[in-house]
Amino acid sequence: MKMMRLWRQSGGAVLLLFTLCMSCTGNFDQPPLYTGTHLQATMSIARLRQSHLPGNMEKMIDDQVITGIVTANDATDNFYKTIVIQDSTAAISIRMDGFGLAADYPLGKRIFVRLNGLWMGEYGGMLQLGGSADLSDPAYPELLAIPAPLFSKAIITANTEPVPSPVRVRYNELNNFMQSRLVELDSAELVVSDTAKPFADAVNKATVSHRIRCCSGGSVYLRTSGFASFATAKTPGGNGRIRGIFTVFGSQKQLVIRDTSDVMMHGPRCL
Repeated sequence: MKMMRLWRQSGGAVLLLFTLCMSCTGNFDQPPLYTGTHLQATMSIARLRQSHLPGNMEKMIDDQVITGIVTANDATDNFYKTIVIQDSTAAISIRMDGFGLAADYPLGKRIFVRLNGLWMGEYGGMLQLGGSADLSDPAYPELLAIPAPLFSKAIITANTEPVPSPVRVRYNELNNFMQSRLVELDSAELVVSDTAKPFADAVNKATVSHRIRCCSGGSVYLRTSGFASFATAKTPGGNGRIRGIFTVFGSQKQLVIRDTSDVMMHGPRCL
C-alpha cells in the first residue's frame, strides 16, 4: 500500500510536469506577429545628395539611415543590377550585385538603407550608392555594387505603398538635382528617324538611344538596354507623354523607362 501511494504520488507529479511542459511548448509555438522594421530615417535623400562633393568617391561612416519607395527595378531587365528609390525630397539609384531584385524590391516597396559602410560616387555624372569603390586608378575611380551577402544588412524592407506619381517637368527643369526621379514629359515625340524602330538591339544585346524632341524646345534621349524584355518592340510615331527615370551621362540628358506602358505617344505630332 505504501508503494502504491508512492507510485500514485509520483505519477501525479509526472502528469503535472507533462501538463506544464505541454503548456510551455504551446507558448513557444506562437511566434510574435511581424510588425515591420523599427528603423527610422535620420536624413532625407536630398540631404544625402547635397553632402556629395562632385567628382569624389565617399565612404560613409556615420550611422545614418535613409528611406524611400522603389520606383524602378530589374523587372524588365532595363535596369541592370539596380533599384531606384525616392522620398518626398529627391531620389537615388542603388547598385546591387544580384539578379531578380524585383522579387524582393518590387515597385512601391518602402526600404530603409543603412548608409554606414556604403559608398557614394558618380558614373558619367550620375550619382549612385554602392558597396565599395575601386580606387586602383585614381584618375578613373569605379563605384562597385553592394555584394549580395550584404543586402539584408544594408537594405531593410518594410511595407508596400503606392508608387509615387511622376513629377511633371519641362525640359529646362531637368537638372542634376532631378537625377533618378520618376519624371514625366508632356508634348514629346521621337524624332522621325527614330520612330518605328526597335527600342534596343536585342540580337547583339546592345543599348540604343533614341532622341525625344520636346515641342516646347530641347531634347532628351530614350535609352534602352539590349537585355530589356521589350527591346524588340517598336517605338511610337505620335506625340504625347513619356515617363521614366531621369539619368545623365556627361552632358546628355536621358530617360530610362520601366516598360512600354511608360510611353504614351498616340496623338498628332507637333508642327
